[in-house]
Amino acid sequence: MKTALTLLLFLGVIVLFSNFHQPQEKSINEQLVEFYQNQRFADAVALLKSNYPEPIADTRILASMAYASQMSGKLADAEKYYSRIYELDSSNYHVLFNLGNVNLLRGNELRAKGYFMNFLKKDSSNFVVYKDMASISVDESNNNLTVYYLEKANALQPTNADVASELSGFYI
Repeated sequence: MKTALTLLLFLGVIVLFSNFHQPQEKSINEQLVEFYQNQRFADAVALLKSNYPEPIADTRILASMAYASQMSGKLADAEKYYSRIYELDSSNYHVLFNLGNVNLLRGNELRAKGYFMNFLKKDSSNFVVYKDMASISVDESNNNLTVYYLEKANALQPTNADVASELSGFYI
């Protein structure tokens, strides 16, 4: 009896010890963090796609896919994911900011302007949006709107030298 108990205890310790030294598989979130930290955004998209098959209705997963797609340079995919988030949750107006930025990067200023205008209806305190709208207005040769947006941006961040310099150029 004593030998059987000792043998059982010995086997239990071996099993316990072997489980501690086996490499543990990383969770999806841990892998995503690692990919983001190492700027392996295409790998992050591939990981998400392999673990979350379509159709995806979870806005958090779609946001991760959109961000990783945007950072990996797949702007059309990023726009598609951000649009799906907005379709699922139109109260998430920060998606409008992201859609505006993606379209600005893609060179589609007209669509970017539309997204930024809708964003400003919900949040009129975003310096970056006013600065981007000023840039779009410059490209449209609309000096009145450019000054308007630069003044708004300057009021939000009066210490920003780029905006102050650009605005002073219109005053002179």
